[in-house]
Amino acid sequence: MRMKDIEGYETDEIADITGCRPEAIRSNLSRARKKVRDVYLQNRTRKNKEETSMKIEELIDRYFEGQTSCEEERELRSFFTQENVPESLQVYRPLFVCLIRKQKKHSGKKVLLLKSLPSAVALFTQREE
Repeated sequence: MRMKDIEGYETDEIADITGCRPEAIRSNLSRARKKVRDVYLQNRTRKNKEETSMKIEELIDRYFEGQTSCEEERELRSFFTQENVPESLQVYRPLFVCLIRKQKKHSGKKVLLLKSLPSAVALFTQREE
């Protein structure tokens, strides 16, 4: 792979230098490139998950500060309905799943105004019937 991709040799030149057949060079090149791709994608996937987790953690902090938009709150609810929520964020999953259920249950109904913290807590801790 180094000779082909970095040094710029043609397959036939590599075959002459190494004494291998061009088919063997292509086969080895293919295996090496696939291995590099697999490692790259694995690292990229892990990095994307870490970036997503960091963004969600920031949104959670902003959510509890009362500073999220409706769109950001929809993003949080959507994130926590996924199966692959990172272990570090699992603690918040029941809350957002409950919010989704309550939202579906109350959709189309009159707005419920909560005048106190105990009534808000009761809304989210009462059992589903």
